[in-house]
Amino acid sequence: MISDKEKYYLLLETYKQYKGYYNFNDGEQFQFWDDLKSCSNERIKYDVSGLKKYINTIETKEVFDELVKKARLLKEEEKYPVRTLSSILIEGIPEIKWRVKNLVPYRGITIIGGIAGCFKTWAAMDMAVCCAAGKPFLGEFETKKCNVLYLDEENGDITLPYRFNKLINGHDLVKEEFDNLFVSMFNDIKIDTNDTTSTLKLLIERFKPKLVIIDSMVRCMVGEEDKSKDVRQVFDNLKDVFKEYQDLSFVILHHTTKQGRGLVSLRGSGDFAAFADVILMFNSGHKGFANVEMAKNRHVDMNKFANFSFQISDTKDQENNESINLTYIGDQSANLDAVQACIEDMADWFAEDELIKVRTNEIYEKMSKLSHKKTTIYSAIHQMLSNDLISKLKRGVYVINAPIETIK
Repeated sequence: MISDKEKYYLLLETYKQYKGYYNFNDGEQFQFWDDLKSCSNERIKYDVSGLKKYINTIETKEVFDELVKKARLLKEEEKYPVRTLSSILIEGIPEIKWRVKNLVPYRGITIIGGIAGCFKTWAAMDMAVCCAAGKPFLGEFETKKCNVLYLDEENGDITLPYRFNKLINGHDLVKEEFDNLFVSMFNDIKIDTNDTTSTLKLLIERFKPKLVIIDSMVRCMVGEEDKSKDVRQVFDNLKDVFKEYQDLSFVILHHTTKQGRGLVSLRGSGDFAAFADVILMFNSGHKGFANVEMAKNRHVDMNKFANFSFQISDTKDQENNESINLTYIGDQSANLDAVQACIEDMADWFAEDELIKVRTNEIYEKMSKLSHKKTTIYSAIHQMLSNDLISKLKRGVYVINAPIETIK
């Protein structure tokens, strides 16, 4: 048994097939109806399970015309669905889900803005590594492990692999674990052209990413970033992709002007700020630090979400393997005091136990008992590495270099 809705669609599809074959005008529709009634034309295809019987119940051409009209209306309603507020609320308000807690929604767009040299790319690449591995971003923001697609039009095949290698070393991860992080380098992918949607869908179908990172906006546009029409095309294309993929996150890197701060400093059209769900504005802090301003977030109370900073630590182990770490430190001044206190407690422990080398898990276990947070311990370790107070002997093992009084 076929439903009324299915009957309407079958009638409309059959009508289209007949019209396409005979190339007749709407005024000649009666011939189509006559053919359907008699089923004398073998070129007209219909659902044998129910449509033929249904057609035989249509008594007049006028009734048939009315049914075709209803079918067309149903088709339009599905294209532009409109619901009552009551039905939406009764069905239930969707839960806010995060790909990266409070920063990247499960389905939506996050823009990372900032001038050159403020660690935007480092942060985006670290986010890619953390999401692919299921590790907290900056040691603070929980992630959901997923496939990641990184579209690079800014760095290239020398810089990007070098940086990814340092980040993976910094997380003490194994390179072979990253067969779910896919990288496109200088493939001239544009996101404001007519074939954008098909290109993105092709990549998404092939690699099944849940997070797509675009570096950077200006390099992925044919149009001009200061023209609203061109920027709207970008987001119209992305909205078309969202229709088909319900759990997809985009992170887009975007440059800012050298003047002003916050949303007003985003380069180009104001449509960038209008379309994004979350906007993170990066500014360079003291040497080795970056400050992040939460300039927009549709899903969290901005009054309860403080701006934060992170520290960038660049180190080498005794085999000259380079690593880099990005560590959340929240409010910079307060956390620097907490990190220093953790370093001093570690120094006391090294002295009391006369340690020469120590494992990462031992540090975390000991310092956690002294009420230090994991993020503080993480920062303290990398601060000591940066200052050459300890050295990385191998994965998860550190050698104490300096006399205890120097550390303190």
